[in-house]
Formats: sequence, structure tokens, C-alpha cells
Amino acid sequence: MYTADRPSLGWIAGQGSWTAHFSDTALEQIAELVGPLFDVSTRNILPDGGAQNPVFLIAEGWGYSYYDFPDGRRHVVDVHPPGEIIGVAAACSRHNAPRVSTLTQVTAARLDGAVLRKRQDTSDDMARGLSRLLAAQQADLIDQMGSLARHTAYERVAAFLLRLYERLEKGAPTGRGVFACPVSQQVMGDLLGLSVVHVNRSLRRLAEDGILHKRASDVEILDARALRRLAVG
Repeated sequence: MYTADRPSLGWIAGQGSWTAHFSDTALEQIAELVGPLFDVSTRNILPDGGAQNPVFLIAEGWGYSYYDFPDGRRHVVDVHPPGEIIGVAAACSRHNAPRVSTLTQVTAARLDGAVLRKRQDTSDDMARGLSRLLAAQQADLIDQMGSLARHTAYERVAAFLLRLYERLEKGAPTGRGVFACPVSQQVMGDLLGLSVVHVNRSLRRLAEDGILHKRASDVEILDARALRRLAVG
């Protein structure tokens, strides 16, 4: 893994843990491809700028990626804290990229996935970095799929919140049991395959059992050991 601390990287040097998968040379190439920062208000969709497979870098704020089914139901792929990169897998595979909407006001930048894919074909540094990033994302997805397959609603909510906490700690460790989580119950349900009623009931039970307390924009872990036992199932 590498660190990104060169001035030429600009604000990208302060991005989250995904940058650790890339060499400085590859990060400099990404910095060259990324467009200017732009702001998007809460509950709005990030503009694709005409790119078929846009890749977004979240500088500030929280978003989530999703696909809509023809019957109006929504599948949320993931939630995205500040410092994350979104859409790389779709860009590299030429599949349709998920749409990205905001949970809070977001400051983001965009690059064209087709251009990133071409750079992958011509740069060994870029190819290695993308391979590492996609492998890490696949491992996270496998964990999430395992939770959906084997866990009850109560356990799914617990496992999701634990995974989110661990992601945030990996990017900016605090060692505290309180972490930001401006994720609505609707978005959480669309991610976990649950109704809002099941999400609400599970959060209430987690609070009653003294495991965690979810407020409007954060979560306080009350019993980390019990939370981990639930998440493991």
C-alpha cells in the first residue's frame, strides 16, 4: 500500500482509505482526470455530466448509490461517507453505473469512467490500483451478501451498522463508540431488503437491549461485544 501526500494531488490526497490501493503515480493520473468540485444539496441526484459511466469522488457529505426497478422498487447498493469513490466497478466492467443521491449536502467531483478504463489499459500502475480496490470492494460485498442470506432483520441492521462503523474507523480512526450515520430508515431498508417497519423495530430493539442507539444523524454503540456477536450471527 502507498500513501498519498504529494501537493500535486490536491484535495484528493485527503480522500479516504481507497487511495491506499494506489501508487502515487496512479493517484496523480486520477487527479489529472477528475473534474472540478461541485455542490449538490440534500436529497438530490449527483449529475453525471454526460458520462455513460461516471465515477464520483465524495469530498464532503454523505450519499448512497442505487438502482431502480421498473415496478418502482429501489435497490440501494451502498451508502457512502465522505472520502469515498463510487462507480469504479461499473466503469471497469462497462455495466450501467448506479445513480448516486445525497443524504446530506455533498461536495463531489466527477470523472468519466470510459477515460479511466482506457487509462487502466495503458498504465500498469493504474491497473494494479484498480485491481486492489475492486478486490477489496468485492470482499465487502461478499460480507454484505452473507448477512442478507443468513441474518434476521434484527441481525442485518446490527451487522450493517457495525460494518459502517468499521469503514469509518478505517478511514479516520477515533476509537470512540459514537459515529456519524445520517442514513434514513428508508435507505437502510432498501439496502438490507427490509421494510421501514422492520428497520424501525430492529433499531428500537437494539436500543432496548442496550446494544446501540441510533439518533437522526449518528449512532452510539453501547455494547460493542454484543453488537459484534449479533453481526457475526
